[in-house]
Amino acid sequence: MNTASLMWETVTGLKGQKAQAGNVSYFVDNVVRPGLDGFAAALVVRGWGGGARGLNLGKFNTLEQAKQACERHYADGCDVTAAKPFVIRGIDQPRR
Repeated sequence: MNTASLMWETVTGLKGQKAQAGNVSYFVDNVVRPGLDGFAAALVVRGWGGGARGLNLGKFNTLEQAKQACERHYADGCDVTAAKPFVIRGIDQPRR
């Protein structure tokens, strides 16, 4: 159980905010996606080998609700076992 609050910052090029907790980055945004209206909450876990896994935390009506979902996930222990592998283009490259 984590008791500290996440520190949110505005991210350039992203309509929303980001918070970092160790190797986990929480993102809340309102980027237009097909079939997704409102604010999305998601996290990205960075691995030691340079890879990344992502987990969608849901869709919300307000930015504050999306941030609260991230805060709850973090406070509940930050379980990332359901995160799926993905590649962030231009960032994640296999280490050799």
